[in-house]
Amino acid sequence: MLRASINRVATKRHNFLFDLDLAVPCILHMENRISEKIVVMILMEGLKYRQAGVDALSYFKGVEHALNNGILAKEDGNWVFPSERDEIKKISLSNLTARKFILGIHKLFDIVFLLHDDGDKRKGLFQNIVDEYPMIMEKVRQK
Repeated sequence: MLRASINRVATKRHNFLFDLDLAVPCILHMENRISEKIVVMILMEGLKYRQAGVDALSYFKGVEHALNNGILAKEDGNWVFPSERDEIKKISLSNLTARKFILGIHKLFDIVFLLHDDGDKRKGLFQNIVDEYPMIMEKVRQK
């Protein structure tokens, strides 16, 4: 089935707007948007089980501290959790920062899944995503 898809693309190549070799910026943009989406989904997962107010703010500060002291920076980084009151605002990351975030996001799982009743199941699902995603993107970038 995969071979059929590849052959179908190869036969239509002359109709493409540009060669796939020129799509590298598009692949990097795609990687960045997907990374941001994974980050937001995981952060929202943790917020889902917190009460509005102090509980949410404490969660934001805990995530911020972990990111600034081990994930995005060794210590005393300057990443600020983009939030307004109890809501996560749009997260926009550079490609390099998004990769670092994804590679270290499992370090946030104890904070994110702290209050989950089914934390181990949900944590396992997200762990699979963050384990597989970097390898998949590495292969896509190599093509």
